[in-house]
Amino acid sequence: MRGSQVPSVAPGLCSSTSSFSPTGLTAQLVIADPYLVVMLMWAGKVEIEVPKRLSGYLARMKTRPSVVRALAYEGLSLDSRQWFS
Repeated sequence: MRGSQVPSVAPGLCSSTSSFSPTGLTAQLVIADPYLVVMLMWAGKVEIEVPKRLSGYLARMKTRPSVVRALAYEGLSLDSRQWFS
């Protein structure tokens, strides 16, 4: 693979028509986004305050059908405070 070529892992999975990136650098989701969602949800679970920009990012991510499906598949609620209660 050459420098600027990036493999498409799952076409359509990471596409977005609006900016979801907390940094505002990209309108497309990247592989780090699911990890950030989980970390932010765990922060909510243990009541760690996060910056408003990241809270907004998490709120937008929770509206994505793929996030809702993934959490449901794992048997998890969108409200991370209910995890493992």
